[in-house]
Amino acid sequence: MKKLKLLFLFIITIIFTMNGLFASTDGKDNKIKNKIFNFSSEKIDTAMSIEWNLSGQYLEKYENNSTLIKNPNLKLYKSNFSTNILSDTALDPTGEMIEIYLKNNVYINRIDSSNISILKLYTSYAIFYLSKDLVETDRDVTIITANSITTGSGLSANLESGIISVLSNAER
Repeated sequence: MKKLKLLFLFIITIIFTMNGLFASTDGKDNKIKNKIFNFSSEKIDTAMSIEWNLSGQYLEKYENNSTLIKNPNLKLYKSNFSTNILSDTALDPTGEMIEIYLKNNVYINRIDSSNISILKLYTSYAIFYLSKDLVETDRDVTIITANSITTGSGLSANLESGIISVLSNAER
């Protein structure tokens, strides 16, 4: 009887151990691979010019290469313009800085070569496509330029060309 109880406990232990092993390989890639506090990073192009500079409170890189950034401050540099992008959190789903999902207190400020703000955008959520210089949101947005303030719901803004479309409820 004592051997039977030990055999039963041994089998139960093996079953729980195997379940624990299989549970860790269920396809969820949400484990943190790296976490960096008070970080700063920049991308330099082939001509040795800075394309962008990113800093923040912390950066979490996950096993699936997605990246979460707390209090990101992204500065993009183009030939005649620079763009400052701030929010409470940002998610880069690929880790390649192709698109960034900005959440809570999103602020985008476009500055010309004489350091004058030519466009400010405020919203609660936005997607910024770096290669296209494009901002999109389906939330309420406020757009401030030198001569107007426009509010509305939803936005598609090509910052390179200056074409901004408010999707609905536009008011000046």
